[in-house]
Amino acid sequence: MSSGANFASYLVGGRLDPPFMPTKTAPFIQGDILESKGMGKVESRLAAPGDCELLSVAVGVSYYEPRDYWNLYVGNRLVCQRIYTKDVPEGMYLTAVIPVKSGEQFHIEFFNEGGKQKFIWVNYQMLR
Repeated sequence: MSSGANFASYLVGGRLDPPFMPTKTAPFIQGDILESKGMGKVESRLAAPGDCELLSVAVGVSYYEPRDYWNLYVGNRLVCQRIYTKDVPEGMYLTAVIPVKSGEQFHIEFFNEGGKQKFIWVNYQMLR
């Protein structure tokens, strides 16, 4: 006799549980642009548009130089440190999703060590 209920079982605490699998379902991407006029650090802060889970960040630069790098903070948590730019836009896919509360800050620091003027594009890929 069947109750009509569906059951599934798996070992709890594995790769199917948060933070390795998201709990939110609606994709959302928020972008930002920075301009560096020369040598030094530029940064931006962008507030999360609501409770969400950060899946990845993508960074592109209008002119790549080998010594340029970036850091990413989510709130006060350092997530990416000293990521050097490459000759292609970079997608940093996170091993685990990062829960972000509404209004919490995405903070990117870009260090222009090469000194040429450039634009930096950042996309935050998340679920909400």
